[in-house]
Amino acid sequence: MLKPVIVAGYLLHVLAATVVVLALVCPTPDWVVRAVLFHAAGVGIANGTISAFQWEVLGRGVSESRRGTAFALAFGAGPILAVLGSLGSQMVLNGNLGSSPISGLDFRWNFAVLFAASAPIMALGAWLSTKYILRAPPIEAPRQPFVKGVFGGLREFFSNRMILLTVLAYLLVFAGYMILPTITLYTKTVTGDSAQHFVGYQNSLRFGFKVVAGFLLGWLLTRTHPKAGPLVTTVLSLCGVLWALLVPGRWFLLSFGLMGAGELFDAYFRNYIICCSPRSQMRRNVAFLSLIGLPVGWAPYFFGRIADEVGAIYSEKIGFQAAFAVALSLLAGGLVLISCLMPRHPHPRGHDVET
Repeated sequence: MLKPVIVAGYLLHVLAATVVVLALVCPTPDWVVRAVLFHAAGVGIANGTISAFQWEVLGRGVSESRRGTAFALAFGAGPILAVLGSLGSQMVLNGNLGSSPISGLDFRWNFAVLFAASAPIMALGAWLSTKYILRAPPIEAPRQPFVKGVFGGLREFFSNRMILLTVLAYLLVFAGYMILPTITLYTKTVTGDSAQHFVGYQNSLRFGFKVVAGFLLGWLLTRTHPKAGPLVTTVLSLCGVLWALLVPGRWFLLSFGLMGAGELFDAYFRNYIICCSPRSQMRRNVAFLSLIGLPVGWAPYFFGRIADEVGAIYSEKIGFQAAFAVALSLLAGGLVLISCLMPRHPHPRGHDVET
């Protein structure tokens, strides 16, 4: 069921984009709103499902020795495509396409063009997904009832010491990394200019460093071990926060580059969880990791509260620096766990029914 579900996820993207295009071409206020809501719901469902199943495909179909090459292409070349897509979409929205037939169109048609352009791209993803080559397991894992599969699997997930340590390190690093919005707000304090004047530079540095880091970390994985990815990305994130805390003036903006490179921590922690998991549990364990990480979404709020509360007592700058200190402590805690307690070459506990 791996390939059919992934293909269906991409086709749901295509359907959602098509519905929005039709609603924009023949607009009525109610249908446009409903189409956009349908698109948001469809993409949310599809992305979560595709992500969990794609990681299982990676774990089952790509050996550990070759995953570095796959990661280099995905996280090195991938951000380049993201930058090109962002620039292209901005040109469409601004109508800056020269003599193109769609230049000068109103915003409704510009958005219709963007959504229409996404449909063949996602259709290509669906077609490519049909080309996966996966070895059928000699013994198929039995399907369990929903309640037993979820709650029993969650108990087993947390009873695995190696996975538990990895999850704790992941949550600490994830929470520390969520200081990034606060760093963005700190721009005016440290440079004297509004953050909006530097948004383009910030994104360029973030994605530019991410491209370089994507290739280098992929190469590093081919030469070392699965632990290297979480370790290096955590160090990069920690350096990014330290740079924001200590470096004045416009040189402060380089912190966004370091944070962009460190942003790949999520992918390399997931790869480590895959290495810890039997094949029959890869998809489930990656899904559990995603669910466990959801509460970290509140971290920017708490960093903001720290900055506001401390800033009200002392000064705005000290308030931001206090929030940075908390983020540094979280990242440092994660770094200690990774360095001291996570083995270089993790392996599944026990024997998998599929091997």
